[in-house]
Parts: sequence; structure tokens; C-alpha cells
Amino acid sequence: MLGVIAEMRKIIIISIIAITFIGCQTDLELAKIIDQNSPLIRTIMSESSLMSDIRIDTILVNSDTWNELLNFASENTSDWKSTPASYNSDYFIRQDNFQLMGWNNGTSVVINYMDSNGQSNQLTKIIEAGELNFLME
Repeated sequence: MLGVIAEMRKIIIISIIAITFIGCQTDLELAKIIDQNSPLIRTIMSESSLMSDIRIDTILVNSDTWNELLNFASENTSDWKSTPASYNSDYFIRQDNFQLMGWNNGTSVVINYMDSNGQSNQLTKIIEAGELNFLME
């Protein structure tokens, strides 16, 4: 009898974990979150992490980088997962209540944004290695 109870506990715990991870996946339409008429601010950290080695510039609307980012956004609307973790990235892109964080040759990306209800969200997605390297140029 104790063996059956222990087995049932395992099944329940695994089911709860599976439901939690499946339930955390969401679709994300970045093109609706990013203001299409405002530039983005890009901050790139150097490997030395010295404040003097931080590069800050603007990604202008309709620039090549802007268009590549919107292309990434339109091609990556599914499989985003909620994450409570804190991240330290190689670069981040920001605009009002939106921030994208990534890593050089990274295999994931993190998005922070505030939705239309004023709710803060942080989502992550697995991507191809280096898929967003154009953001570091």
C-alpha cells in the first residue's frame, strides 16, 4: 500500500510540474509591444564590464537593424515562457516599457514589458545561436 501511495505522489508531482511548464508558454506579438514610430535605445556591454566600455546608441525606425528586429519579432511569436529570474546580458534594447536582453552568440532572449493592463511581464525564448548577433553590430 505504501508503494502505491509513493507512486501516486510521484505521478501527481510530475503532473503538476508538467502543467506548470506547459501553462507558462505563451504567444507574444512583439510588433504590438514595440512602438513602430519611436526609435529603440541599444546598450552594449563590453567583455571588460568597465563603465567606460559601455556603448549606447539609437536604433532608428526603418534602419536595417530596426527591420531585422521586426523580422525576428514576426517570426518568433510562439514558445515564449514566463521567467521570474534576473538576467545579466551582453546587450539590451529598450523603449518605454519594453526591454529585450540578449547575449553574443546567445541561444536565448529575454523580453520585459508592461502590457495594456499595466501588468509587468518577463518572458524568455530559446533561439538559434547568434540569431540576434546583428543587435551587437
